Amino acid sequence: MASSPRSGPRLILKGPDGEVTEHPLGDTNVLGRSTTATVRVADREVSRQHSQIDLEGDRFVLRDLESSNGTFLNGKRITSGHARIGDVVRFGTAEFKLAAGGASGVVTPTPRSAPNRGWMLSGFDPSGRALQFELRPMVENGSAGEAATTWIFGRDKARAQFVIDDGSVSGAHAEISYEPLQGLTLRDLGSTNGTRLDGEMLGKGPVPLDETGQEITFGAAKLRLSRLV
Repeated sequence: MASSPRSGPRLILKGPDGEVTEHPLGDTNVLGRSTTATVRVADREVSRQHSQIDLEGDRFVLRDLESSNGTFLNGKRITSGHARIGDVVRFGTAEFKLAAGGASGVVTPTPRSAPNRGWMLSGFDPSGRALQFELRPMVENGSAGEAATTWIFGRDKARAQFVIDDGSVSGAHAEISYEPLQGLTLRDLGSTNGTRLDGEMLGKGPVPLDETGQEITFGAAKLRLSRLV
């Protein structure tokens, strides 16, 4: 297990109850649920050996270790990628922020420069594969304000930002839109098998969404809406 000085980089986790935990990082770190992991995360959504984080100068190399529920960097699922201090990484449903230690070795989590508002759609496709999609509004240029944002869900990687690889899902199946003064809306894009909200089939127009708890079904893929911590 690699060691790290107390003033070195670390992962910061703020749990849903507000509790903050810090995990120092060495040159090479394996994150997972296993008791032998460099950074152990006791979360059932985290694989025993979920991801590896290697320190290279002032940046990190992040690699998914064929985990069940995926590794995400700033909301995008990756197999490998480069991260820097301040980036948000997620392993399954456990979300961390990369932080730098101070001279005292005490790290204070800093708020995101982007808006705090965000949602997650999580569930399973018909084959049982886990699906997790983060919805974070874009930021207005030159300000911290949120901009109108639209996310398309579908089977076609060329048309959809969030891909659901299942035959029941159309190429561009549905979209969720965010307006700063109106919140979230859901709209079917003329899909073959339809989009359902809490079991009710959508018509042609947009339907308002609650902040959390609603079930959205694209074809046969069922997901539930929740707020990001």
